[in-house]
Amino acid sequence: MSGITGKNIVITRPLQDMKRFIDLLLGRGAAPVKFPTIRIERPEDDAPVKNACREIESYDWIVFSSSNGFRAFMEHLRSVGRSAENLKSVRICAVGSSTRRYIEKRRLRVDLMPAKHTGMAAARSLIASHDMAGKRVLVPTSQIGQKELPEELTEAGAKVDVVIAYGTMIETRHSSRSRNALMNGPVDAITFTSRSCVENLVEILGKADFTILAMRAPFFSIGPTTTKYLESIGTPPAAEANPHTIEGLIEALEKYFEKEQENGANPKSP
Repeated sequence: MSGITGKNIVITRPLQDMKRFIDLLLGRGAAPVKFPTIRIERPEDDAPVKNACREIESYDWIVFSSSNGFRAFMEHLRSVGRSAENLKSVRICAVGSSTRRYIEKRRLRVDLMPAKHTGMAAARSLIASHDMAGKRVLVPTSQIGQKELPEELTEAGAKVDVVIAYGTMIETRHSSRSRNALMNGPVDAITFTSRSCVENLVEILGKADFTILAMRAPFFSIGPTTTKYLESIGTPPAAEANPHTIEGLIEALEKYFEKEQENGANPKSP
């Protein structure tokens, strides 16, 4: 039996990204609680990303930092009459195993995936393994994409084009019932898969209720960027995923609750 069997685990990532997380939780007997804090939308101006799609063969590398970025880019590619076939002449860097899975499902080869699932790690891996001077690199991202990756590659001499492939908006369409369930219902853990999930939940609930939620149940972070932000606002996570994937997050949850059960079964002597 898993350490999270019977536990109510809150998922704050976008609805369209929840399926795998939900399946993994259900497979371990946990109860997923859906409370999305991000909504994925089309970018306000899609001309730059469509132009990049039209001249995709002119790039040496394309870096996908999320499955959302890949899915959105493929939609733009199709909209200008291109297909996955046109990507086969371009080397692909994927940040994270989930992103890699989505790419490989389209029968595309991932040429590089950094061991650490961050944009900075991707940039450093590219620079360490390839001469990036003069190379054209395309980075499809959201309007809040991290700047470290393109900045690091530019410093190494690469010619980087950052295009907005999708927009991320705060998910405000929560009923009073779902909010009440989060604040007063059975909740054993709250998971965050990005800094944006944290920022948006603070905005949705308000700082006071967010702080109350942090006292109700432990927070769990997928990686260092999310952890650093949680710490900066005074609500450090109980654990961070290692590796920085959904599977790693599940493992962190299991270890935490297994340890809690052991401590409960073997209380320390006064």
